Amino acid sequence: MTPAERAGYLAHSRTLAFQRRLDEARRAIEAWRRVTTRRFVSYSAGKDSEVVLHLARQDEPQLLAVWSDDEFNLPETLAQLERTPNLHRIAARVWHAEWFTAWADGPARVPPGTEWVEPIAGQFGLAAWAIRHGYDGVAIGLRAQESADRRRNARRRGTLHQLRETGVWHAYPLAWWRTEDVWAYLVSREVPYNAAYDRLSAIGVPAARQRIGPFAVERVLQFGALSDLRRGWPEEFARFAARFPDARRLS
Repeated sequence: MTPAERAGYLAHSRTLAFQRRLDEARRAIEAWRRVTTRRFVSYSAGKDSEVVLHLARQDEPQLLAVWSDDEFNLPETLAQLERTPNLHRIAARVWHAEWFTAWADGPARVPPGTEWVEPIAGQFGLAAWAIRHGYDGVAIGLRAQESADRRRNARRRGTLHQLRETGVWHAYPLAWWRTEDVWAYLVSREVPYNAAYDRLSAIGVPAARQRIGPFAVERVLQFGALSDLRRGWPEEFARFAARFPDARRLS
């Protein structure tokens, strides 16, 4: 992040528009607390989940952060995880694209200290883990700005809703935040963020298009995530493409 960008985000953090969104996020988290008894934050080590975790831990410093390992991760992401207290790591078979399913071979190669999660009650991954361990609330850093589907979901369900299938309350405190709001929060509160964003900026990826993982989710391939990986982390790309050759065709 350049000094000029930092100054711009600091200036934005003092605007009424930012303060309104911050107040809305805090109200969403408080409403989530009132309807849940056992809750956690879905943590990706990305900028949005970093903000949600920081906000949610203002009143619950020991609130659990749960990270889903997608098998191939940026080194900066792994470093960010090491700096995050009270973090639980899970892994599960997750379909990302026609040619890439994370942990397709099962739990044999899952790193020590990472909990393997099998499907339960028709749910997979994080949802299955929450059911298995009796959690009734999760806060997630999804934003309407990121896709048409997320905008429709935010309008229809708001910032807090309970899934009929699982009974788990989902909170989306940043539903109506924009990219500049996220960075304004991180910079103004001096929250350490994933250094992968600085490398993405260095190779010219605009802030609104920066993604830190997973490498190949079908819905974000259109944003050039694999090309960014190839330019910014050539060794990591080569390792990924050795397992999944289609990555070269799509990068």
